[in-house]
Amino acid sequence: MTGSFETTAIVCPAVGAPFELQTVEVPPIQPHECIVEMIASGICHTDLTCQAGGLINYWPIVLGHEGSGIVKEVGKDVKNVKAGDKVLMSFASCQECRLCKNGKSSFCVKSGPLCFGGRRTDGTLPLKGKDGKEIGGQFFGQSSFAKDSIVNATSCVPVNDLTDEEMRQLAPLGCGLQTGSGAVFHTLQAKKGDSIAVFGCGGVGFGAMWAAKISGCSPIIAVDLAESRLELAKQLGATHTINPSKVKDVIKAIEDLTEGYGTDHAVETTGNEKVLRQCCDAVCNVGKVAVIGASPNATLHYEVSEFLRKGTQVMGVCMGAATPRTVGFLIQLWLISVHSKND
Repeated sequence: MTGSFETTAIVCPAVGAPFELQTVEVPPIQPHECIVEMIASGICHTDLTCQAGGLINYWPIVLGHEGSGIVKEVGKDVKNVKAGDKVLMSFASCQECRLCKNGKSSFCVKSGPLCFGGRRTDGTLPLKGKDGKEIGGQFFGQSSFAKDSIVNATSCVPVNDLTDEEMRQLAPLGCGLQTGSGAVFHTLQAKKGDSIAVFGCGGVGFGAMWAAKISGCSPIIAVDLAESRLELAKQLGATHTINPSKVKDVIKAIEDLTEGYGTDHAVETTGNEKVLRQCCDAVCNVGKVAVIGASPNATLHYEVSEFLRKGTQVMGVCMGAATPRTVGFLIQLWLISVHSKND
């Protein structure tokens, strides 16, 4: 596999176009890359945002950024994985900037081109179609919507103790669950007894609730319009649920659950401007708001006087303010929870 080879990939051919299963040509790897044969991949809302024309500027492209697989070949400079390793994949980073060296690689100064540029680090496009047309890839350093993919080795985390079934289950740890849980563990640094409201009960929101439960938060309030998701939220750690379509005032409902103060923390996962403002209004004085939901051109309208009066802290969260190694930590937490249920 040291030369070019063909594989199959799910290609997004143009803005707003349906995904297509295509045969693509994979070129030889570069020193910092590896070839990963995928076992599974999650599908994230970010993939669909890019399909619709947001965040990226090159098509056709192979998306996917919650992959798990087996390393088939590594470049000469790769140190963190070897051929034969099972890996879960997360985002790519340069490992050279100040932020990367200080353990904040999710905010890498080169994360834009590395994760969303569709190109390899030398600027070339990583794939070709049967018609010879170049195809973008290395989305988040991995482009996991493929049978085999050229992956930036910084995206890979070895997980050789996992079974193939566990690899299929845990693939979404690399983005959605890592982002939601990291917002609670790293950004908010929530602690036992803190109250928290999570707006949006998708994969990211559920990751935040899981982390809030582990951290000992109480109450843990889930806010969503779908009753089915609110029911699942109860199973995953929420102590209370609020459906905005069934209450007159969401903020009043949250205050009623927190002795009139509001929550210590709020997590916004929807990308909706109205919901983001609700998060700011829902927290108590010196409360913290973790902003995760990404909607193109969304803005926050919040009076400066409110910041001054309440001391509200609004913080952006990228990939859970984590490093790919965080995936290993989350796996250990998952194994503990599985074993506790079986005991």
